[in-house]
Amino acid sequence: MEKNEEMQFEDNLVEMLAEDGEELYFYEMGQFECDGQKYAVLVDLGDDPTPCSKEELEKADQTIAKVVYNEVEQIDEYVAPEDEEFDQICAYLDENGI
Repeated sequence: MEKNEEMQFEDNLVEMLAEDGEELYFYEMGQFECDGQKYAVLVDLGDDPTPCSKEELEKADQTIAKVVYNEVEQIDEYVAPEDEEFDQICAYLDENGI
């Protein structure tokens, strides 16, 4: 992996804490908007934030998270959507061929 690609990988790396305090890593493939709310497509990297190829990212498990801006800390936070909301997102993605 080239240095430029590695820097881009790090820019899209999302770190989260599991309920047990374990650090988990995700790669943000991109964001989209549905019904006025921003969402991100995240690739589950588990506990290993090692850069990998685009092909490896496309084959890995992906999930969708709601992106909520935290005004106090001035950062985006990633939140699991509710079941009904998730169903709406999936329908939106299917309808738009995403």
